[in-house]
Amino acid sequence: MRAHEFKSAGSGRVDGVLVANDAWLNAQARRIADLATQAALSAPTEGRALYAGLRALNVPEEPVARLWHAATLLREHRGDGHNAALLALASGESKLVHVTFPLGLLFCMVPLPESMLNPLQTFLQYSSAKVVAWLFALTGIPASRVGLIFYLPNLSIEVADECSGIHSTVVLLLTCLVAGYFFLRNPWNRIVLVGAAVLLGILRNAFRIWLISWLCIHVGPEMIDSPVHHQGGPAFFYALQVWKNQ
Repeated sequence: MRAHEFKSAGSGRVDGVLVANDAWLNAQARRIADLATQAALSAPTEGRALYAGLRALNVPEEPVARLWHAATLLREHRGDGHNAALLALASGESKLVHVTFPLGLLFCMVPLPESMLNPLQTFLQYSSAKVVAWLFALTGIPASRVGLIFYLPNLSIEVADECSGIHSTVVLLLTCLVAGYFFLRNPWNRIVLVGAAVLLGILRNAFRIWLISWLCIHVGPEMIDSPVHHQGGPAFFYALQVWKNQ
């Protein structure tokens, strides 16, 4: 008898826990369904035919069915975004402008082909070499330049492909593109900012080459293989920023 009574009491406790869990799950399902439905019904319908048709249907009362209906609405709204872009293009609305820049940034994830990468890298190499020649002349360092090679008193250095600074310049360029899009309204100001990013990248790289050359002359040729050369990029950029802000 005691064993039977204990089993009944235990069963009652288990049933109570299950009932409590069911009530909690139902409350959470209703809350999630309400939030999803509110989001699904607040989206625009322009250019979204499938979404508009589904939105005209009655919203189910049962929480799980209502959540499923809301998920369907959101899915079709996302899919109809292609139609909305075409509608904006055909009607000349300004909505297409808002998606042009984000879509353009997605193309930046694609590696540049060699036909574009090589000319850009060559431009940065020769631009940096020209600025380095000016820095040598300003600081009194005797140097003779032949193309990308500088002949110094105790060694010769070359502005190689790895010294073009193309990767850091591209990162700086993308950063300025995003900053200009969000914080500048005048298109000319954005163009100036992007141009300044390219110029700053060239100056940073030239200053780096000049400093390494100066160290090789006054400290020793071994500085060409020192951490200043191989890991000093961020430090040179920070130093240039401090100098520019003074």
